[in-house]
Amino acid sequence: ALSAKAHQLTRDLLSKISNVYIRQYTLMQQHGPDDVRCLLAMRRSDEYKKFVTDTSQLLDVDLTLLSDRDKIPIWVNIYHTLILHANVEGRCATLSLTSSSSSSSALLAGDRK
Repeated sequence: ALSAKAHQLTRDLLSKISNVYIRQYTLMQQHGPDDVRCLLAMRRSDEYKKFVTDTSQLLDVDLTLLSDRDKIPIWVNIYHTLILHANVEGRCATLSLTSSSSSSSALLAGDRK
């Protein structure tokens, strides 16, 4: 029963990860891959919010009760979850800091004139 629950969770998360990537691809086509609007829209999308909420279900999987074979899809999901989260959250934070820094620098430079 636990193995079936873990497998279902794996399938559900894979589907959600796919939905997030499809949404991201669509946004990239509209705005360009490095446009901050793309990442911010991704972060605010229902697909991404659902993905982030649902990944907490991984906490309920007791890996000690699973066979080595059953652990593989869970670890793959954890890996993809971390990569996707880092891509969206990390790049948003980096772009936000860069934008703030550039804006501040421009304001400071303008104050000196």
